[in-house]
Amino acid sequence: MNTALRKSTLPYPVPALNEKERKFVAEINATWTGEMAHDNLRSALQAAVEVELATIPIYLYTYYSIQRTLGDSANPVFPKTALSRFADKAGALIMSVAVEEMLHMSLSSNILFALGQMPVLFGKSPTFPASLPGHSPDGPSGGRATINLAPFSEAHLRQFLLIEYPAPADAKPEGANWQTIGQIYSYIRCIISSEWISDSDFNGQRKYQIQSGNYSPNSIDTIYPDAAFNKITPVPADQPGSASTVAKYASREDSHVGSAQLLQISSREEALEAIATIDFQGEGFDPTRFDDPSHGEYSHYWKFLSIQAHLAGYSKTGPDIAPAPPPPEPVLPAITPEALHSVVFQFPKNPSTALPVPEHNTGYTDPFDRDVVELSSALYTYMLIMSETLFKVPDPKQKLFFNQTLHMSMIWMLDKYCQAMRTIYMSSNATPSNLPDGKIRLAPSFQNFPFSSRAFAHGEMVVLGKAVQTYSADPRYGAIGWLVDKIAGTATAQPVLPDVAQYWMP
Repeated sequence: MNTALRKSTLPYPVPALNEKERKFVAEINATWTGEMAHDNLRSALQAAVEVELATIPIYLYTYYSIQRTLGDSANPVFPKTALSRFADKAGALIMSVAVEEMLHMSLSSNILFALGQMPVLFGKSPTFPASLPGHSPDGPSGGRATINLAPFSEAHLRQFLLIEYPAPADAKPEGANWQTIGQIYSYIRCIISSEWISDSDFNGQRKYQIQSGNYSPNSIDTIYPDAAFNKITPVPADQPGSASTVAKYASREDSHVGSAQLLQISSREEALEAIATIDFQGEGFDPTRFDDPSHGEYSHYWKFLSIQAHLAGYSKTGPDIAPAPPPPEPVLPAITPEALHSVVFQFPKNPSTALPVPEHNTGYTDPFDRDVVELSSALYTYMLIMSETLFKVPDPKQKLFFNQTLHMSMIWMLDKYCQAMRTIYMSSNATPSNLPDGKIRLAPSFQNFPFSSRAFAHGEMVVLGKAVQTYSADPRYGAIGWLVDKIAGTATAQPVLPDVAQYWMP
């Protein structure tokens, strides 16, 4: 590639290997075989796919617990108060990380597919509480590396820091028993950089890989204001008091390495660019700089730290705080636990449709609660099956398939279903409310739904949806009924999500 062109079009070059990585590459060259290198590379990439997949429910669960826009047209609390703007900012930053984790999962999947192996997502979402796949029992700060599904809180944010903890500059590449996600990607970088891997190994058909046009860094859910604006009588854009003048974008177009954020892979260079993008956006390669040249986006670790800086109890030092990058100063006045409670829906910790496990698990044993939550898991699991199906649909048909399946299921179905669930009290006939009040709400468990196979998943999801429709007389059903009808269909309308059985039949 032309060096001048590379410098002008790419935000950052791929970083050079550090000393420990160079030593590991020399060890691979001297002691491994070509078969070992290929087997370990494919195994590490599947593990990386599962690590990225494991983080998505953690972040989404906490995101849905936040009440981002308090008030309504008659009582517009948002965006007038600092507390309401903080809740919106926290939600935007967490969602921006979740969206980038989906990108990272796609990049790792594309590399794996380019090597001739289909990435596996179905059945790979963890059961919480859980450890990230391959993670050392101890976290990088010395604490336990167990992760929970839990509502937004200062304590739960510390678990986010554990997940995204930046790897030290001299961290050892690790394919297993790693303490930071950066170490497993360092391990992958080293194998790709060895003499056993060549461009010809990345011969997976590009047109079947997830296409770059299926990803956009900016969405309405990742934008937030840093000051009040007139919400009731909108002011024209770019004038004082308009939303556009105070809008902040949590994700940026230039926070990537390579020609696009979502790359198709057909060479070692493109594979290394994809890995570099994951590292820059996630833990960050270099703590002395932003993760994009426009200085508009921080790494995931820093995003979570910047949220925590608003909360009472935040400290710039401690076992959860990495030595670099320098932590932000506390934002004063600090948001108290009482104030935070007012903008957080009270979700159960590690919800499950199984029986409760003392001290860890809130079980959904009420039939309505159980079936409504199981339908959310079925929808989530089917979304993963459709993600796998993308690799069976070539470009340009893939874009239409993406819009009709993943875009619809994630943005218009799962998102709206989770928002509707949180208006329903757990095991109660109380009137649904949009205001947090301390009562436990229904929340998605993000469990692997036990479909019998990918080919029969759609039909089994529809059957479960029709079972939920039988609760139509329950006063709580109205919050989700219109979405259940889209999943299960009605007497006059078919289910809106397509059946992908044709791609998975033997």
